[in-house]
Amino acid sequence: IDKHLSVHCYIALVLLVLRNIYIALLLGFLVGMLTALLTRLTRNNKSCEMYEPFITIAGPLLTLLICKWWALNVIYGVMVCCLVQERYVFMNMASRSVTTVKVGLESLANLANIISFVFIGYVFFGIFAKSGKDIEAALLFAVTVLMITYAVRIVIILITTVFINVRKRRPIGTRLQMLLVFAVV
Repeated sequence: IDKHLSVHCYIALVLLVLRNIYIALLLGFLVGMLTALLTRLTRNNKSCEMYEPFITIAGPLLTLLICKWWALNVIYGVMVCCLVQERYVFMNMASRSVTTVKVGLESLANLANIISFVFIGYVFFGIFAKSGKDIEAALLFAVTVLMITYAVRIVIILITTVFINVRKRRPIGTRLQMLLVFAVV
């Protein structure tokens, strides 16, 4: 087996990574704009408060499913879809629909956070069932992974929202930023 890869292999790898990222970004943008168009068209309907939250939640879910189906980067696609929706969809929706979506997503974020911490607690219990030096190494690893995960999430969300808030009249607030940090479990 040849241990050295050719230049073509490296180029193919780079193109594959770029395809996974940029097509996911484009897909998230297109689905976000589609949901914006749907909420814009249904804005004048009196019963729009019934299905606007569904349209808003269905956008990121559709992005997630298509990204999974095409083996693209799910996080970038869903994040771009949510950011487009935050900018264009919420201003087309009724105020009760916006409140419904925000409270619902906040509840789901809390649920996901609780489930992740229950899982981490289960892992910690498994760590404490071990003996000797394994406990220290496993505990250090688990805590390090948690800290790095949340630190990277916070940095990515803050950098992304700083770029978005520079050009916006209605900036993305701290509450939504933290929702994005803890909802992407």
